[in-house]
Amino acid sequence: MQCSKCGYVLADLETECRRCRQVGPPVAVPVPERVTLTLAVPEAEKECPRCGKATEVEATECGKCGYQFHPDSSRAERYQAQLAEEARTSPPKPSALRRTLPPALSWSVIGASILAIGVAGWGLFGGIITGEEMRSSSDSAPSAAPLRHKPRRTAPHSVTYKVAGTAAQAVIMYHTADGNLLALPESVPLPWSQTLKARSGTALLVSARPADPSGTVTVEIDVDGVPQKQPPTLGTDGRTTVSATL
Repeated sequence: MQCSKCGYVLADLETECRRCRQVGPPVAVPVPERVTLTLAVPEAEKECPRCGKATEVEATECGKCGYQFHPDSSRAERYQAQLAEEARTSPPKPSALRRTLPPALSWSVIGASILAIGVAGWGLFGGIITGEEMRSSSDSAPSAAPLRHKPRRTAPHSVTYKVAGTAAQAVIMYHTADGNLLALPESVPLPWSQTLKARSGTALLVSARPADPSGTVTVEIDVDGVPQKQPPTLGTDGRTTVSATL
């Protein structure tokens, strides 16, 4: 309530103004209406992990590159990004980098061993022959050309890596024909397979982990159409690995 003369705000039940001493009934002050503000919340958008285009959160396919979004895209895409980052930064296990001698070097070592055995056997046999017989043999026998052993190259084998399972997609790493470890930059749909040509002595490896933690994967290595019997190893992060050597 306010004073009708000076406008001073009076306490409840006061009839005399403390400022101007005006006596009389106070004037009721109208209470302003309460204003309610409503903030507009923009619709949430998600970003395509392949091309980066912003897409509506309800969309199941990217309008630019056609990427199929996971039903729980926010959680699955964060998990895929984490797996891809681990594949790029984590060094492979020492067992995965096992190397053997190249075929050419292996045959060179075998040829040198055969030549050394032949020379040792000839020396043992020559010790039985008398000096005169050795002298006559050396005079009549023509000079023999040195032995040369050329390494024999075997035909390359057909190697097929296979990944399957209940998971819709998986993050995959495998050894190439020259023995290098290749990590795919993003998850791929399952089932997946990759065929390459490799020679004997090449270290083979394929490793996969489901893009969605609720799924499972199985891995296999086929050499010339025959599945290898090496048992797979399961890591604590859900990655399944199979390795072999031609």
